[in-house]
Amino acid sequence: MVQLAPGCVCCVGQLPLRVTVARLLRQIRPARLWIEVSAAGHLAELRKQLNGPGFAGAVKLYEGQPGASSTE
Repeated sequence: MVQLAPGCVCCVGQLPLRVTVARLLRQIRPARLWIEVSAAGHLAELRKQLNGPGFAGAVKLYEGQPGASSTE
């Protein structure tokens, strides 16, 4: 488990989130990566970051349980 410093992923947490996810994908190559945010309002920004440059194609986003519905 990896925990980021407290802060909004939309604001102060963007860089730590991107660096941590990139490091995990590169070093550990997990089959699944669970990211939990404290408020649903952050989901749109989180999706934007993970679908953006650097992560596009490297991750597949799901809402709820994998296979239930995908967000691509």
